[in-house]
Amino acid sequence: MSRKDSSQPLQPWLLLALFSLGVAMGCAGHIVENHSHSAPEHGRSRALHTTAGHGQHRSESRYYVTGETAEDRLITRKLEKAWKSWKGTPHRMGGTTRGGVDCSGLVQILYKELFGISMPRTVARQVKLGQPVRQEGLRPGDLVFFLPPGKRHVGIYMGQGRFLHASARRGVVISMLSENYWGKYYWTARRYFR
Repeated sequence: MSRKDSSQPLQPWLLLALFSLGVAMGCAGHIVENHSHSAPEHGRSRALHTTAGHGQHRSESRYYVTGETAEDRLITRKLEKAWKSWKGTPHRMGGTTRGGVDCSGLVQILYKELFGISMPRTVARQVKLGQPVRQEGLRPGDLVFFLPPGKRHVGIYMGQGRFLHASARRGVVISMLSENYWGKYYWTARRYFR
């Protein structure tokens, strides 16, 4: 199935209407880890608005893409099930097991298990593959990349602004792209199938 990214941003009134509809229908009930401490990596997630890097103010509703498909929902369910299986697995550089895993190792394992796709082992190689995707056009299963100081990081987008990844401090978790830390160091995204 092929789908091109929309180059036209959604109108603010439409985003607000879609977000309101999603809340009314219970779409906001997905599991998202609550970040109650103030460590830089774990900036507090906010319900509607957050301040991104470079002082920009953005609405979390920008991640609610219109036209969610049955395939998108299936991929989200697969990723949520994988998260429950991997939740709390500690971070270990070079790790590829439930005893310890790093970010690119988790991507490699889950892409093979969930989608039957063989991925390279490192972030540096994973980011060179696939098709570039604009942040506003992210769909479940896309990889999101970050450039924190002195390192590279990758996670799997789950929809509604969430991504699954192996955090260096907290192990395998779900975080929000709208968190200050991730917004500040967001780099790019890639699509590998569809």
